Amino acid sequence: MRPTTNRSLREIANATAPPLGTIIGRFVDEYQKGDYEAGFRILLTGWDYRMPEPLYQEIASIVNTSLAPKELELTGHGILRSFRFWSPAEKSAYLTAATEVISAIKTTTTEHVCVAYGTALAIARSNDLIPHDDDIDLLAAFPAETHPRFSSGSIELSEKLKANGFGAWMEDDQHTHLVHASRGDFKIDVFIGIIEDGYVSSYPGPRRKVLASDVFPTQDRELFSIPIAAPRNIEVYLEGIYGPSWRVPMPLFSHDWSKVPYSDLFEKRCPANIESQLLAEIREDDGRVLVVAQALYQELHPRFDSFNARDSVLLARKVLDSMERHK
Repeated sequence: MRPTTNRSLREIANATAPPLGTIIGRFVDEYQKGDYEAGFRILLTGWDYRMPEPLYQEIASIVNTSLAPKELELTGHGILRSFRFWSPAEKSAYLTAATEVISAIKTTTTEHVCVAYGTALAIARSNDLIPHDDDIDLLAAFPAETHPRFSSGSIELSEKLKANGFGAWMEDDQHTHLVHASRGDFKIDVFIGIIEDGYVSSYPGPRRKVLASDVFPTQDRELFSIPIAAPRNIEVYLEGIYGPSWRVPMPLFSHDWSKVPYSDLFEKRCPANIESQLLAEIREDDGRVLVVAQALYQELHPRFDSFNARDSVLLARKVLDSMERHK
């Protein structure tokens, strides 16, 4: 494997204007120290500043060429050992662990469970796990009538899995849409789906785009001669999630991570005292600023730890001023 550029990472950082150049420089610092996790977290922030895809591809080309002897790759989840380096026996063992998780969910929690996202893509595209991917994705869906929020499904699922000998955990209360399940050394991501108005919605996929009847009842498909539950109409499911170009591999594909369409399915994230913090910054009796600032804080603070009450108020005022000018 050879890089598609003659520039070094440091040369790319120095040639790129701030703030992207600064971000890339900080990534290079961590990467050269061998702290790949910290470096990846820094590099991710580049997308918030509209990092051009060719620039990211140039960086990935250098990183992946350097790390190939270590069987590591820059993936959408971090610098990890991607499926590109897994043996068929390792993939089979991982898929077997996933089928055990599916069976446990089906018998204890919900019958609506199958492969999803990248694993569904793998089955439909090539009948092999995607080379640049590194984990198996499942979907476990619940009716909105009994599970009005993601948390009601993820808490129940975690408890049932742990009671049946599996590992199960959520990252924190901002990621209730996803349960990490483990069987032995293998980790499987289980996305919580909500069946609402005839659709099955799961974050970060688009809401109310996939008909529940195109997913359930599931249909077994084989990977490495192992039957595994898949969406009933897998191609229709994939078009709903990824759009009509789903057949074309996109190693740098990113979902729309805005939680706004799913705000009612997530727990409210504002701390109890955020209203008093915002009012202290507003210093005026303007209910409009408070409402907008609260919404901005709830959406942006989970993504940017440094985004505080003052930032929320300043941005709220700019939003309202812009609205006034465009009346």
